[in-house]
Amino acid sequence: MSTVVFEETVRVPDWVKNLESFRRWYLSDDFPDSGVISYIQKEVWLDLKMEEFAHNRVKGEIASVLTFLTKRTSLGIYFHDRFRLINWKADLSTEPDGMFVLYETLQNDQAKLVEGEKGWMELEGTPDMVLEIVSSSSVKKDTIKLRKSYWQAEIPEYWLVDPRPDQVSFEILRSNSRGYVPARKSGGWQSSSVFSQDFKLQKRTDKLGYPEFTLSVR
Repeated sequence: MSTVVFEETVRVPDWVKNLESFRRWYLSDDFPDSGVISYIQKEVWLDLKMEEFAHNRVKGEIASVLTFLTKRTSLGIYFHDRFRLINWKADLSTEPDGMFVLYETLQNDQAKLVEGEKGWMELEGTPDMVLEIVSSSSVKKDTIKLRKSYWQAEIPEYWLVDPRPDQVSFEILRSNSRGYVPARKSGGWQSSSVFSQDFKLQKRTDKLGYPEFTLSVR
């Protein structure tokens, strides 16, 4: 067991040795109330840094568009950030920046909501799409570790966004037999097989000069 720590303000209990014991920890009252803490194949990743402005703004844009889309089409449920995903096959427990699960997937028990003392606390199994937004402290986790783990969890689509000033990018990654491959782009548009829609993410500045993002759908 190894621990990757970005700020040494949280102590991982010595008894956390595997996914089962990590799960006991995060369901306990001793688990920290802030920060993003993930278990990825025998590593505990702690990211306690404050969320960056562009990260927050693009996350809100994607969440608002996909929430409206899934309600309008009655496709399934879009989960905003801080809702935990657990997948035993991939040895993974994390809180994506967003995820989506079809009603059909829930009905077929490929994914299920797990109820705890305070209501539904986790999504266990395989959602149909996950979203991660890269920040300066999450590059390796999002682009390497989670990319591999989400594929091993058999999640059909991984949406990866990097909104940092010098590296603004948006990729819809589709799972195949070898890993994730980017969907083809045409004029900035990318097709999602999960939503049966095309998407384009654009960055502009608002009237005060702050970065502003627009997720278009067709």
